[in-house]
Amino acid sequence: METALVGKPAVAQLASCPQEVIYSIKRFIGSTLDDERVRQDKENVPYNLQKTQEHSVVVRIAERTFTPSEVSAEIGMSEK
Repeated sequence: METALVGKPAVAQLASCPQEVIYSIKRFIGSTLDDERVRQDKENVPYNLQKTQEHSVVVRIAERTFTPSEVSAEIGMSEK
């Protein structure tokens, strides 16, 4: 993953490329795309959620996919 923008720099990117700004990702950890709550939440986020063969949730940005745990860890590392 490229260097993650966190906080105000990430919010600034929201206007120009909303599909690449990931927020509220922890709600998808341990969920499947078939969960009713996930289906509803999917409609409220601009980033692309997909399911794996195991039906777990992943985020797709450009040609790469990330699990919610990977995104969360990257954000945590960038905040330090």
